[in-house]
Amino acid sequence: MLNNLTIPPPPPRRRSHHKPSLHSFKLPRKNVIITLSVLGTATFYAIDTLTLSFSRTSSYNTRKMSSSHHKKKHPPSSSGGTWPDIAWLMAFPNSGTFYTTILTERSSGTTTATNYKTELGERLATLSDASRGENGPYRFSPRPFPKKFILTKTHCQGYCTECDPDRVQTSPREFTAGCFTGSRPAAEYDRSAVKRAVHLVRNPFDNVVARFHFAMSLRKMQQRKDWRYENSRKGFRRWCRDQDERFPAAEVRWRYSRVSMEGVPCYSEFFQYVQWHNNAFATVEELGLPELLVRYEDYQEGSFRETVSRLFDFLGLDVVRGRFNRFDWNGGYSDYFTNKEREAVEAFVGGFASERTRMELKGYFE
Repeated sequence: MLNNLTIPPPPPRRRSHHKPSLHSFKLPRKNVIITLSVLGTATFYAIDTLTLSFSRTSSYNTRKMSSSHHKKKHPPSSSGGTWPDIAWLMAFPNSGTFYTTILTERSSGTTTATNYKTELGERLATLSDASRGENGPYRFSPRPFPKKFILTKTHCQGYCTECDPDRVQTSPREFTAGCFTGSRPAAEYDRSAVKRAVHLVRNPFDNVVARFHFAMSLRKMQQRKDWRYENSRKGFRRWCRDQDERFPAAEVRWRYSRVSMEGVPCYSEFFQYVQWHNNAFATVEELGLPELLVRYEDYQEGSFRETVSRLFDFLGLDVVRGRFNRFDWNGGYSDYFTNKEREAVEAFVGGFASERTRMELKGYFE
C-alpha cells in the first residue's frame, strides 16, 4: 500500500466539436514520462502516436451473481453522479494495481476508488462525495463517477514485507473480511455494494522481485540508512537469503503449508503470493461475483488493445479521452532465479496452490 500518494487533477478540457470514437482514434503526440520507483517496475510513457481499435466483445468469465446483492440508492453527487456499484480491483501488492488504476481513469475520464484512506492524504478533504460510507471506500480523484461500476482497489489481507510468517497466515474468512476494509482494526463497508471483481495476476517470480523493489523504495522514502542491498540480481538474492535465515523454512512448512519449501528462495514471499491468490479465487467464488482475470503481462503492446477492451467492457466504460499510458515491459526477471530454484518454486506451488490457482499459474512455469 502506498501512503500519501497524490495524483494531480486532470487538465481542463479544451472545447472541441470532435468526439473521440470508441472504435478508432489517434492519441496526441506527447513527450511525458512518469516514473514510479515506489512500484519498482513501472515506468509509464504517454504514447506518441497510436491508433487503437476496440472490439466491444464480452470475453470475460461471468458467474451468477448472488441473490443477496440488491441495488442500493445513494445521494446525488455534486461532482458527477452518484456512487455506483463497486468492482473490486483485487491484486497482490506490486502486481500492476497503480497502472490499471491510472489507465482506467485517464482513458475513461472517470474516477476510481480505493479501500485505503491513507493513500489520499490531504487531498481527501478536497473531494466531493469522498467516501461511499463511514468506512469507505474512498474516491481516488475529482473526475466524475462512472455510470455503472467504480473500480476499487483492495489488497484484502495476508501480505507484508520483511515480516514474520505468523503475520501473513490468513484464513479465507479473514481474507474476505479484509477485502471490505482498508483500516485496522477492521471496519467493513457495505458488502452488498460489491458487484464484481477484476483479479490481477502477475508472474510469481517477477512479483517477488517487485516486492524487493518495493521494500527498497520504502526504505528510501523513510530515509532509513539500514538498507544494504543493491538494486541488482546480486542484491535481490542477498535480500532473499537474509529473509530466509530470519524465518526457518522447516517451521513455516510444519505450521502452515505442509508442503516442502526446500530450495525455494524468498519462500515467505512465495508463500504469501500463493496463499493470497488461493483466498482471492475462493472469495470471488463464495460471494458469487462475476470476475475478470487480467494478467500483468497482457499490458504489453501485442495484447494491450484486447486487454483494455475486455477491462472496459467488463466495467461498462467507454473510451472518452485519447490518452493512454503505454506499458513499459522490461522482459521480467527470469535471470534472477536458477533453473533449480524455479523447479523448487513450481513444486511448492503444485503442492500448496488451490486447483484454480494452479491452473492460472501453470503458464508461468512452461
